[in-house]
Amino acid sequence: MNPDTAFALDDSSHLWARLRADGRLREAIEVLHDTTATLGSLRDDTAWESAGMRALHEQLEEHGHAAISELSRLRGVQEHCMRAGS
Repeated sequence: MNPDTAFALDDSSHLWARLRADGRLREAIEVLHDTTATLGSLRDDTAWESAGMRALHEQLEEHGHAAISELSRLRGVQEHCMRAGS
């Protein structure tokens, strides 16, 4: 028995219920398809932002270390100048 025969043997209430169920399943599949596409996009965007935030954090950390090194160097120059003037 093929699916067409099964439909033909059912009474109209069963046929109507199956058609409604089929419509609801199609709607659910469409929503799920859209949701998976959105989630995939969000996953990619989040990975990019996370990588970008990590890179920004690393650059800020590097600049912070460079600033500390420069500050230390300038304090050394200042101390040298102060000793040279005494």
